[in-house]
Amino acid sequence: MTKPGSIIEELERERANIDQLWAGLGGRQVRVHAAGASEAVVTAEYVDGLKQASNALNKAIMALKNMDI
Repeated sequence: MTKPGSIIEELERERANIDQLWAGLGGRQVRVHAAGASEAVVTAEYVDGLKQASNALNKAIMALKNMDI
């Protein structure tokens, strides 16, 4: 079974990636290239979605940290 600590660490890394991308947009576009995927261009129109994803990850992290295991 996967330990909650490792899940939390992975979620925190993903949240940091999203937050970095979100901060980098600043009204322009950012090119990203995920491992094994083709390059994508993320534009300012995705800022709200990135913010929502970051908030959702933060809630998941906090819920896992508050679990009694």
